[in-house]
Amino acid sequence: MCQNKDYQRQVFNSRVELVPTFKNTSKKTVVAIAHTLTVTDAFGDKIVDGESKLDLKIPPGKTVESESFYLWEDNQFIQVEPYDKLTGPVSTESPRPRSILRRSFNPMARRKASRDQ
Repeated sequence: MCQNKDYQRQVFNSRVELVPTFKNTSKKTVVAIAHTLTVTDAFGDKIVDGESKLDLKIPPGKTVESESFYLWEDNQFIQVEPYDKLTGPVSTESPRPRSILRRSFNPMARRKASRDQ
């Protein structure tokens, strides 16, 4: 999402925000996610990438929006920075974020299941 300067909302530079959502397709509760995010343009060329680890509880079959997000601000003094590379694809709705995930399940669920047997 592109967001222009908005002094009333205390946005002092134009910026691009990306708020990831994650879906748990397993039958276990996810309690943490480590992911590598790559955003490419319509031609598949990499614009930006990054790594993150999130403590995020996702029940089985549910989708959640992360409270953490990526933010790239415009720096008027530097050209060809990530913000500059993202604004075109974002304005045409063509950026392609891709995330490679590692997830951690609730270890307490395993302990409880083994005690119940």
